[in-house]
Amino acid sequence: MRKPGRQEDLPLIDRAHFLPAALRRLFRPRSLDPATGETTYWQRIPGIVGPARHSEFTLIGQQATREALEAWIVAHSGAGTRLLDAGCNTGVEGVRLIERGFRGTYIGIDSNPRALAFALENLAGMPAAFALSDLARTPFPDRYFDIVLSKDVVEHAAGFEPILGELARLARDNVVLSMFIKMSDGPDEIVRHRDGYYLNRYQRSRVAAFMGGLGFGAPHTVFCKHEDEVLSFSRADS
Repeated sequence: MRKPGRQEDLPLIDRAHFLPAALRRLFRPRSLDPATGETTYWQRIPGIVGPARHSEFTLIGQQATREALEAWIVAHSGAGTRLLDAGCNTGVEGVRLIERGFRGTYIGIDSNPRALAFALENLAGMPAAFALSDLARTPFPDRYFDIVLSKDVVEHAAGFEPILGELARLARDNVVLSMFIKMSDGPDEIVRHRDGYYLNRYQRSRVAAFMGGLGFGAPHTVFCKHEDEVLSFSRADS
């Protein structure tokens, strides 16, 4: 198991007094400088994608999808739960989860510092913290989070393995994977947008086998309608 990094190696940017004492010992705020040597589309764009302000969060799309994954997380968590939102953007799910009864600690990571600046404002005063991080290489120790959520992320990567493998490493109990491009029974369909991100449709059996090789059971369908799909993977030994 990887040991926690030194405080100065953890690129958190939130004020630590929002965190429980146990987390304050591990996390220390840092600047918005990127933590990796590589840039992604989300780091290069001059702004953000999606809603910026708390006031906009009830007006966004995919309401049924969001409500389903939020209900699942609230039902499977408690006051001591650590939740990682990998690809948190402006903190949409953090705000919505807390408003719907999530009582644990929410930590969001994203590679876009502009989005995280909004997230800091949107969750100010809530039990939340944020890290600027490449989702495939995070600073956290193995199995540090009870639940790892990733919404509309892996479809945009060149392949699902680097990010999903890292999220599986971080999860003690469950990985919740929400996708806006539903998986299929056919081979992977890799589609690269001209701006440099991807719009991929992955093979269902290949994703399940990959997670199985990392110690997770068969996926449970939390929600599936039209192109939206939410799956939960539970660690077999938890």
